[in-house]
Amino acid sequence: MRSILEQKKGIMGPVISVFVMVLVISILAGLTFLFVAQLKTQIASTAGAGSLAWNATNATEAAGATVVGYLPLIFLAVIFGAILTLVLRIILPYVNLGNQLGGF
Repeated sequence: MRSILEQKKGIMGPVISVFVMVLVISILAGLTFLFVAQLKTQIASTAGAGSLAWNATNATEAAGATVVGYLPLIFLAVIFGAILTLVLRIILPYVNLGNQLGGF
């Protein structure tokens, strides 16, 4: 049987990777909106606030805001999936051990 430290390292790996993935996606979403804000500033100074480029940038920004609105739900699903994986990796060996011993 593996030591407790090896078991914890094997269990915590997927959980840590999920939180790193959530952090990376959040940073990319933030950088995207910073880019769009800079783009809108440039368009306002060169083409004007009522131009076709301005309207297209506003539409792109609205679409991005809609996508980012779903990010909390996606994050919750990924985090709960990681927690479920963690719980199942801890509980299933004990359930299997009970079945091997003839039940509880």
